[in-house]
Amino acid sequence: MVKYSGKFLFRTDPKVHETLAKYSKKSGKSINELINEFLREKIKEEEKTLKETFEFFDSLHIKPRKKRFKRADAYDI
Repeated sequence: MVKYSGKFLFRTDPKVHETLAKYSKKSGKSINELINEFLREKIKEEEKTLKETFEFFDSLHIKPRKKRFKRADAYDI
């Protein structure tokens, strides 16, 4: 099993960095907190979409090809 440190290098456009810094100051949250909140929200949205896709396939009695989907708990992958 792979163990993740929770750290990775992230590069962005200077304008995005500036906008994040301004929003960070205004919100009282660190840039790291803002990025984590955004990523969690986007992951949750993607998982919901993926779940709905699987439910749609289930309703048609069609199984998607397992190798194309990365979600670990989908169809016991």
